[in-house]
Amino acid sequence: MLHYTLVFILITLLTIYPSHLFKRRFEEVLPCVLIGIMLVLFLFGLLGMLPVGFYAIVAWALGSAAWVVWRSRAELAQMSWRLLTPGLVGFAALFLLLGICMRLTLFYLWDEIAFWGPFIKETLRLDAFFNAAGTAVTVHLDYPPGTSLFMYFWLKVFGYFSETQCMIAFHVLCSSLLMPALANYSFRQPPRWVPAGLLAVLVPAVFHSTYFMSIYPDVLLGLLFGYAVYS
Repeated sequence: MLHYTLVFILITLLTIYPSHLFKRRFEEVLPCVLIGIMLVLFLFGLLGMLPVGFYAIVAWALGSAAWVVWRSRAELAQMSWRLLTPGLVGFAALFLLLGICMRLTLFYLWDEIAFWGPFIKETLRLDAFFNAAGTAVTVHLDYPPGTSLFMYFWLKVFGYFSETQCMIAFHVLCSSLLMPALANYSFRQPPRWVPAGLLAVLVPAVFHSTYFMSIYPDVLLGLLFGYAVYS
């Protein structure tokens, strides 16, 4: 539970400065932050320094917390208005909901067992891309790393490989791409933003029958396209 909470805190801290810089609300910068995590890890991975990329991200999160301390009251008021939103509450609820509902979820589909799962496991074991020297992966070595890098970040906080945490991390990533739909809501509209938040979690399941039971990237690719068009 401690590691799970730590992941939530790190992600939340990572949104602080982008929210301030671009004058956007939490739910609007969240997808960019999670995509940014993968991009930073990819760049460091190309240099053969994947763990350094992870610690750089953690340092950025901690630096953001320190940066907040030195802000004026006026700036803090503006920042709190952008960060303490229905989107943040929805994101926290998403963490809680997935943590409860997926606490016993494991890989069971063939592609997960054959390569999607091993991609993540080998990335964590090698502290390098899954196709690096010494890998146990034998198929699809030409696949570019993507979701495996976000799960690497997630599992690196935990310190061990967990199929359950891979499932949770994947669905947090997918649902975050729909969080901008809450950007126009406020706490004065609870009857409206609560259903909108639930739809953000449930809508992907309409387009893929195994969405809540797998880490297949098909839905994620569709959500990324939708997010790019919407944004």
